[in-house]
Amino acid sequence: HEILPHLANLVAYTIRDKVVLEQMEEIRQLRALLDATRRVEITGMNGSPIFAVGDFTKGEFNSEALHGEGVLWDVGLSMAHQNEVVDGNSARRDATTATSSGAVPLDQLSHIEIRIGGILYATSDEIDGTKVAVGIRPGNRFDLRNNNSTTEEGGLDMTRSVVSEFDTENKTALLTFHMRGFPKGHWRSLQSVAMVNRSIAIRNEEREENGNLQNEYDDTEQPLDVFKYITGHLAERHPDQCADITSVSFSVMSVRDTIANLRRGTEFEKLKIEHLT
Repeated sequence: HEILPHLANLVAYTIRDKVVLEQMEEIRQLRALLDATRRVEITGMNGSPIFAVGDFTKGEFNSEALHGEGVLWDVGLSMAHQNEVVDGNSARRDATTATSSGAVPLDQLSHIEIRIGGILYATSDEIDGTKVAVGIRPGNRFDLRNNNSTTEEGGLDMTRSVVSEFDTENKTALLTFHMRGFPKGHWRSLQSVAMVNRSIAIRNEEREENGNLQNEYDDTEQPLDVFKYITGHLAERHPDQCADITSVSFSVMSVRDTIANLRRGTEFEKLKIEHLT
């Protein structure tokens, strides 16, 4: 008869342990679901493969806009190491070797998507290639963090970065990628083209302000689609060149509700009031 109480206790402990394990698994699943909802991903078309990932909740406000985009929400990204072949238009390489360090072949940048919590935000089809800028975008500390590699001259490598703008009617996003070790001469040519494009855009804005829209630009004034030039011409000339995607920035108004629900202390609440109202 003394065995029965021991058996009863054993059964009770077993049931309790099972309930605890089930609760722990439920908590794990809920945490995984929460992580998924705040996850920012740069992917191939239809969400695969994943090139870079970031945490939306760890983003920062940035009011130092390039061309009047307004306040942006910067999110730092880390490259995802790919173990699968990256599909694309080019069959000249096995992308598992090209992306073994996580870097993305240039031609694959023309087939990317931005996703927040698994939901599609924008695709590379929405990139305005004439608005591409080169160099580090002001105020973006996530990009500055990645500029710790040294050049041949021993200084900081502040030059091999490209900022591409996704521009649609209701939302704006900026994607920064770095082309490490890209030939200096070709890079300077790219910088020159981006500067010319910006000059053309400024003149266009001035003509609009002055109401002088009678004449279209002549052929020498047409801006170049720098993004297509990088992902097409340069990708063919430099087939081994890859890019590290370092950050993505969203127009605050397009992700306003998501930011409003973040809880990060008193100082952050003050920033929310400043930028969201």
